[in-house]
Amino acid sequence: TQELSEMTKANDDAKSKVSKIEAEKVLLKSQLDESEKLNDLKTQEFLEITKANDEAKLRVIEIEAEKVVLKSQLDESKKLNDSLKIKNEAENSYWKNSADIDLKEQLRIHTEDKAKICEVHEAAVKELQDSLKLAKKKKN
Repeated sequence: TQELSEMTKANDDAKSKVSKIEAEKVLLKSQLDESEKLNDLKTQEFLEITKANDEAKLRVIEIEAEKVVLKSQLDESKKLNDSLKIKNEAENSYWKNSADIDLKEQLRIHTEDKAKICEVHEAAVKELQDSLKLAKKKKN
């Protein structure tokens, strides 16, 4: 019977160990389930972040393309502006030279007119003096 008692004790010990192992198994299964849920959440979060990152990269590419187009337009605008500036400077120079020529011609004509007026004035003064002399002679 002592053998039976030892076997019963060994059996009870084994059952106790099995119960502990079963309890650990349940606890580990619960932890595993929790870990899998957390892993699924992290995976979902990673996918969302990856998607947002991909969208941001695409937007950067679009902005870079817009930047290239705008830079090209700016360069073309600068070229056109430089061309118009040169054209305007040439036109301004032409009209300034033209105005200078007109002013010089007007000055020449004015000088000639002034000279003619002086000649007429001198002639009129001389004629008046001659008339006065003649009138004086007649009076005397």
